[in-house]
Amino acid sequence: RVLFRSEVADGGRTGRKSLRIEGDGKWGVVRTNPVLIDSEMRYRARGWVKIESNSKAAADVKFHYRDANNRYLGQTRIPVVTAPAKEWTLIEVTDRASKFPTARFIQVAVALSGKGKASFDDLELTAHRRDTLPDDFDSSPH
Repeated sequence: RVLFRSEVADGGRTGRKSLRIEGDGKWGVVRTNPVLIDSEMRYRARGWVKIESNSKAAADVKFHYRDANNRYLGQTRIPVVTAPAKEWTLIEVTDRASKFPTARFIQVAVALSGKGKASFDDLELTAHRRDTLPDDFDSSPH
């Protein structure tokens, strides 16, 4: 039995296509390839999310942390969009790599939990020099 499936679907926020996760279960996740963490940088992931659901589904853009052997260590999952969210909503998350001292890689991941469909568009990962960050880097959209 397939709990979740992902696909490139019609209906993007700024273009004709988006990434869609659809299903019913604890979670369905699509993630990027791991990126080597540079200790002089901080990372921000952001993307637009829209949910179609009649239940208590939730969707997010988050970070996964992996060690030198590519083993999963944990995640940063702070902002979440809950159903119903039929309009596109921007989610931003900053890394918390310092909480995972053995992390060597970071991944952007998008996820749906619960029953429904979540569409994701205009996803991006940016790196920012740690020594030039504003004091409100973790709490202010950029």
